Amino acid sequence: MRRPARRASTLLKLGPVCVAVLLAAACAGVQAGGKRPHTGGADGAGEQVTFRGGGTSVVSATAKGMGFSVPTFPWLSRAAQITWLKDFRALGITWIRIGITWAVVRPTRSGPYNWARYDTAVAEADAYGIHVDAQAYFSTPWANAPGCHAANAECQPASPELYAMYAAAIARHFGHAISAEEIWNEPNNVAFWHPAPDPAFYVRMLKDSYVAIKKVDPQMIVVSGGLAPEPDNGRDISARTFTDEMFKYGARGYFDAFGYHPYSYPALPDQYEPWSAWSQMAETRPSIRSILAANGAAATPIWITEVGAPTSGPGQAARCNANASAVPRTGHDSPCLQAAAITQVARNECALTWLGPAFIYSFQDLSANQSLPSDSFGVLTAGGKAKPSYLALKHAWHC
Repeated sequence: MRRPARRASTLLKLGPVCVAVLLAAACAGVQAGGKRPHTGGADGAGEQVTFRGGGTSVVSATAKGMGFSVPTFPWLSRAAQITWLKDFRALGITWIRIGITWAVVRPTRSGPYNWARYDTAVAEADAYGIHVDAQAYFSTPWANAPGCHAANAECQPASPELYAMYAAAIARHFGHAISAEEIWNEPNNVAFWHPAPDPAFYVRMLKDSYVAIKKVDPQMIVVSGGLAPEPDNGRDISARTFTDEMFKYGARGYFDAFGYHPYSYPALPDQYEPWSAWSQMAETRPSIRSILAANGAAATPIWITEVGAPTSGPGQAARCNANASAVPRTGHDSPCLQAAAITQVARNECALTWLGPAFIYSFQDLSANQSLPSDSFGVLTAGGKAKPSYLALKHAWHC
C-alpha cells in the first residue's frame, strides 16, 4: 500500500501560486538573508562559499545521530530557521536533511547556478553545528528525459552525466558545510521518478555522481537515494527488489551509505509485520541487510533518511493500546502512538551498530488541516505546539 498523500513533493504542497513566487524570486537572483553572499564562478557552478561552524567537521558514514528531514527548511525566513536550529540543539539533533532543488538552482540551461535559496539555510545549520545531508533533488525541465513533463521535474534526467554534473556542483559550492549528498529521493517510487522507476539508469546515475562528487571532495559521504516502502505493483518497485537490482547493475562500491525509508505505521518499529518496511530492514527473508551482505556490502551502514507517522487524517486514529491495522501504511497514528514510534526509532538508532543517522520526517506540521495525513508528520503542530513525540524524542535520545 502507498503512504497517504505525503507522496506529493513539498514544493507542490506549498501551492502553485506560492511556488511560482518562490521560484521567481530564486531565478531572479534575490539574495537570501545570510551573511555569506555568493558570486558565480567561471565554470558556472559558482565559487565555494566560506562557511564556518561546527557543521564543517568531517564525520564518518557510520557515525550515530538523530536528525530531521525538513524539506521546507530552506524556504523559511532566516529568523525561523534559527528558531528551529535552537530547538534542534535542545533536542540533541545533530543532522538535517534538505533538498537542493536543481530546478530552483538552475532553471534554464543557459543561465548560471543561483544558490541564494540554500546558502542561508546551509550557513545557519553549519553555524549551529548541525550536519547537513543535501539531496541532489530531482531534475530540471531542460534536463528531463525527452517527453517527460512531470510536475516539479520529478523526471528521469536526460542522461546520468547531466545529473552527476549537478551533484558535483553542490559539493563544490558548499564544501564541508554539508557532510553528505544523497542521490535523489525514493527512485523506486513512480511518484518521484517518471515515467517509471528504472534501476539500471539509476545505478548509472549513482556511479557517475559518486565519481564526480569524490573528485571534488573525497571526504563527502555519498548516500544512495532513500528507498520508499512500496510494493512491486507494476508501477513502483519494492525496496528489496530495487536493492537487488542495484547490485545486479553494479552499484557496489558507489555509495558510502545506503538510504532507506522504513515507515511502519500504524505498527511500531519494534512490532514485527511482514509488510512493515522497518521489519524488512533486517528481520524478513530477504531483508535489506541480507541483500547488502549477499553482495559484499555488509559493512555499509543503512541511513534512515526518512521515518515517521502522521497524526491526522480521515477515519479512526491507531491508538497506543490497540493492535496495528491489518492494512499497512494507511490512516494515521494517535499523538501517543507517534510518540511511541519515535521513541523506538531513537532507541534503535542508539542500539543497532549497523545504522548510520536516523532522520525523523518531519519537524513541524505543514498545515492544521486535519483531513490531510501528509501535512501532519511533525513533532510540532502547524501552530508550533509540541506534540507528545517532541518530548518523547528529547527523553529517548541519549546515545
